[in-house]
Amino acid sequence: MSIIMRKYREESGFTLIELIVSIVILGILSLVGYGIIALNASTFNMVNTNTIQRWDVRKAMQELKHDCQMIDPNRLVGVGGGGNKTDLLTFVSLENNTIRYRRNGAGILQKKIDSGNWRNLVEHLTIAPFRFLNSNMSPTSVLSEIAFIEVDLQRTVDSKTFTLTEQFYVRN
Repeated sequence: MSIIMRKYREESGFTLIELIVSIVILGILSLVGYGIIALNASTFNMVNTNTIQRWDVRKAMQELKHDCQMIDPNRLVGVGGGGNKTDLLTFVSLENNTIRYRRNGAGILQKKIDSGNWRNLVEHLTIAPFRFLNSNMSPTSVLSEIAFIEVDLQRTVDSKTFTLTEQFYVRN
């Protein structure tokens, strides 16, 4: 009988302390893993939002660039007043289409061709996008002096601002 008891006492499993320590270690590792995954997801969302924001602005600028290359320099119609930045640009293209751009009160850059409907290009613009410059790069509102159109698309989404500025030559 003593041999059976001795064998029983020598056989042992995990103690309660060992089990608690291993559970605590697994819990700590789980928290660290969760933190890493949450940080990666947050970073991905931020980068994705910034990429989409930049893409929208660049796409709108590309369309503006194409249209500004088609301006008939003698048929620039609307330029705002005083040479300051304005929300409006109206011109007749070389293809004889009247093209209008405007930033509406909601900060949306819109485009209209002839008597068609306004089409949204980019949202959340925070400043007037157009400035008209003479050949000395000074602001002007005199139609015959305009040599460049400066387009400044400044967009703010979720307190992040992205700005893209380009100047287009309108005199051939």
